[in-house]
Amino acid sequence: MTTLTGALFTVGGGALALHSRRTMANPAKAAEDNQEKIEAEHRLDKATTLIDRIEDPAAKDRLNAAALKALGADRLELPGGTPDPEG
Repeated sequence: MTTLTGALFTVGGGALALHSRRTMANPAKAAEDNQEKIEAEHRLDKATTLIDRIEDPAAKDRLNAAALKALGADRLELPGGTPDPEG
């Protein structure tokens, strides 16, 4: 009986430890993802600010499209959750 109770407590403790480890890993991953998104947005802002100084509208459009593709913004999702049809 004592062995059975000890095994039950051991299994329960292991399950709680596993759950705790998963819970602590999720916020850290979310923070890293948010940091990457912020950095990508900052790079995109810098690129579009420089591109906006160009006078030729056709060249500006080509450069904006190239910047979006190079920075990976062509794979972003629209606010409704649907993928961007151009990306």
